[in-house]
Amino acid sequence: MDCASRCSGHCCEKFVFSFSLEELELISMNLEEEELVLPSGRRVRPKIMPHEDVLKIKDMLIPLDLSEIDPKDGKNLKEEIFRDQLDKMNDFSLLTEHDAIWIKNRGYIIKDNNIFCSVFTCKNFDTVERNCKIYEERPMMCRTYHCTSENKYKQCTLQPLAED
Repeated sequence: MDCASRCSGHCCEKFVFSFSLEELELISMNLEEEELVLPSGRRVRPKIMPHEDVLKIKDMLIPLDLSEIDPKDGKNLKEEIFRDQLDKMNDFSLLTEHDAIWIKNRGYIIKDNNIFCSVFTCKNFDTVERNCKIYEERPMMCRTYHCTSENKYKQCTLQPLAED
């Protein structure tokens, strides 16, 4: 993607990651396993994950907090997930097993009749210069993240060049 402006780093400053630090630790200790069942019940396939990236990501994440609000778009998770299912939004006893698995597989946490995400920052993000300190060695997850309209942070200043 060719861009007309510079990245503002909002996606590195505060983001949701689909695994907790505890889950990443467990995955990193079982990288040769075909399948691993995490304490949350999620099933993952560590053997096909890029091993170097798992270890790098595990060491670069700094947990901030649990949030009901997605830092990317500022929207309430429960309202977004159940926007067309008001009965489930107001009564979690109506959640099906499929609903619960779908929510957990995105790394969200169901707690106290609400949905939370774990919010992180990156230890390699320079908050003054708003640059990545390991840009050339950053993991694939960071290299392949693109600020398209569907996954762009509200505060992002990066603008794709207009096509001719």
